Amino acid sequence: MRRGISFAKHAAGRFADDANRFPLGDPTIVDLRLHRDIGPLRIAADIRNAFDERSTPLGFTLTGFDGADVPFYYPGAPRTIDINVTWTSNGRGGSP
Repeated sequence: MRRGISFAKHAAGRFADDANRFPLGDPTIVDLRLHRDIGPLRIAADIRNAFDERSTPLGFTLTGFDGADVPFYYPGAPRTIDINVTWTSNGRGGSP
């Protein structure tokens, strides 16, 4: 049996500072989870950030030496893929 699930997260209107001077962007991140049962085996794949969207989920500002605010950003995770193979002794695959 084949199954798939997708999740989409959209973030908008976010800023690194309270004065809203340094925007963090408006990314849409898509995650996928796919699996297939073949007898007692389940082959599964989790794909996070499937379209490799560049994002900055977190940012903040600090005061520089000249007194001006300097933005700092943490980059979001790139596309990652996890593949799992599970074997069950009851022969049905997946959860017993």
